[in-house]
Amino acid sequence: NYPNLNWKMTTIASIVREVVRNVIANYTALQTIEKRSEIGTIIFNEIDRALKQDKTLLGAIILEETDLREIALPKKFTDAIEDKLAAEQEMLAAQYRAAAIIITTQAQANATLIMANATAEAIALIAEKCDLNATEIAQLYLLIEALKDIAETNENTIFLVIVGQDGQYILPLDQLKS
Repeated sequence: NYPNLNWKMTTIASIVREVVRNVIANYTALQTIEKRSEIGTIIFNEIDRALKQDKTLLGAIILEETDLREIALPKKFTDAIEDKLAAEQEMLAAQYRAAAIIITTQAQANATLIMANATAEAIALIAEKCDLNATEIAQLYLLIEALKDIAETNENTIFLVIVGQDGQYILPLDQLKS
């Protein structure tokens, strides 16, 4: 059967390649790594069976063990897995950032609401103590806010205060740098 004594490449290598190909085809790429020992046992049994059934070898070869080495996924596949994991991590990070923004926004909204309620209560208390009507309260509030804005600029400002029947108005005339 083997005049050139090429039995290793002609029969054994082709049997091994075919068995490995057929067994591995039954597993996903990740399972080939996770179930390495199970796959090794199946490959051993299938190679042993194929060698014993090959008519040209007539039981001349006894298989003692198989050694699975370098089960490696194709680079394209491992790159795809790494890309998927990176995308999943990025998605989780984006979800975390979105949740943090929502929490921060809610906290700011709550703080604004608390400040507005406190301001309303302060204005109501001042109005009650000073016996002011709603228009006078609004004018006083606007005056105080305008004065706060002017004070926060840290600039010397000349302004004109007009007081009339319709209320008080503040008109900045000139801003001088200090």
